[in-house]
Amino acid sequence: MRCMKRQKKFLSKAVVVMTIGVILSGSMIGTTDAAMRNRADILDMRPDDSTAVKVLKGIGGVLAALTPLTYISCDNGTSPMKIVNASVTAAAVPFSAGTTLNLQLTSNNYSFVGDVDPNFSTADFSGITYTLTSTNPTRTSAQLAAHITDGKLAMAAFDTNDYPTITQTFSYNGQVVGSRKFVALILGTGFENLYAYKPTEISGDMYDTDFVDIFTIPAITLTLKKEI
Repeated sequence: MRCMKRQKKFLSKAVVVMTIGVILSGSMIGTTDAAMRNRADILDMRPDDSTAVKVLKGIGGVLAALTPLTYISCDNGTSPMKIVNASVTAAAVPFSAGTTLNLQLTSNNYSFVGDVDPNFSTADFSGITYTLTSTNPTRTSAQLAAHITDGKLAMAAFDTNDYPTITQTFSYNGQVVGSRKFVALILGTGFENLYAYKPTEISGDMYDTDFVDIFTIPAITLTLKKEI
């Protein structure tokens, strides 16, 4: 069965119409709903507000609240869609100098934070992936992916004396859910030092780090979303 998301608007409050007649020269003049709606000067419309409320002011008025809801339209009708979230920690990764840089733990790399919605389980961790990019020097995700094996980045991705700012971007089922940055120093023997991403001015020049050693790639919390 093929389903498509669409947005519909439903009345969340009853429409109340008041008409007050004013007797002038023996005749009654009524203010109708249509007439009031044509009065732009008394109509407060916020079409970009997700809880748009149109307020008609004056002798006669209409109060109508339209609330947009997201629905999945299926062959057999329309049913509401719900989005559930889960917070997941990508663990801190210890650093040690060498020819490769560990990007993840070999086990327990991901863990849930706090209460877990029953629609999530550890099986969802298999839907989490990551890519690497860098600046100073610039490397694309494809270039760095060619140097990653079993969660380890090889020093061959960079040149000696490079100190790239590396961004690790996490996705869940194709949707970006978080990223973390760090700076590494590469010498002839490999990854020599790890620094925090912390833009700092040194002697009038800006650097992506303060060059103070850190000993782990910092942990990060990812927010996973699922439609049910």
